[in-house]
Amino acid sequence: MTPAPIALFVYNRPDHAGRVVQALLRNAEAAASTLHVFVDAAREPAQAAAVDAVRAQVRQIRGFHDVVIVERARNLGLSGSIVDGVTQLCAAHGQAIVVEDDIEVSPFFLRYMNDALERYRDEPRVLGVGAYSFPAREPRPETFFFRIPDCWGWATWQRAWTHYEHDGARLLAEIRRRGLERELDLDGAHPYVRLLEAQIAGKANSWAVRWYAKALLLGGLSVYPGRPMSRNIGMDGSGVHGDATSRYDVELADRPARVEAIPVSEDAAERERIASFLRGARGWRARLSAWFSAPAR
Repeated sequence: MTPAPIALFVYNRPDHAGRVVQALLRNAEAAASTLHVFVDAAREPAQAAAVDAVRAQVRQIRGFHDVVIVERARNLGLSGSIVDGVTQLCAAHGQAIVVEDDIEVSPFFLRYMNDALERYRDEPRVLGVGAYSFPAREPRPETFFFRIPDCWGWATWQRAWTHYEHDGARLLAEIRRRGLERELDLDGAHPYVRLLEAQIAGKANSWAVRWYAKALLLGGLSVYPGRPMSRNIGMDGSGVHGDATSRYDVELADRPARVEAIPVSEDAAERERIASFLRGARGWRARLSAWFSAPAR
């Protein structure tokens, strides 16, 4: 099996980007994988020096089968850069593994992602592979299905990504027509409808809420590991989309996940655990920035 291409999206945080690259290199599969690094252009002159530092840094990356660097000529913003990059890789390779410059991964991340991509390649209801698992005290299944696509280390296929909808207003209109507002909000646990409204109004720039809204309309699911294969290291105040918090901290998996065939249906117990965790977060703004956080743009 040829490993799926890895898309790494970076901007102006060389320390974070360096940690992410080193974490990927601790995966045995890295040596056989092609890393595609998408470096956004500076939005403002004050960010140019940091962006240039990141560009110089990624040119020195070694240890992968190949490294392809895409230096943006103009600032696309995180949302635009991700949608464009994932679209390119899925069209060219049929699949893609996606990480951002603040997503540190387990040494078993690539094995899990490639195993899951292969396992559910032809399962139409499975739209993605997630890597992050919310903190939990109780044991979890080896893998499980959940309705919300992950954005903290994830993967998808061309057959799924072709459904991505850019038009948030169209998505919201269809959700309201079907009466799915409460479903989108995870039974009131999280204000995704508000975020989608903010995206439509130009007050938020989230690709992820549009991907989730489309997944909900399609009845799609994502497969997740019971042990976290990724964690967000950017919730340290370095990005403008999230305050510093340790609430979402997890220990990365120290052993592989067995990706075996399980029924393709949402795990009700895991859904309630995640909803309960989100309800317990302080303030909807903190919860929004936690799930959809992005590096400063």
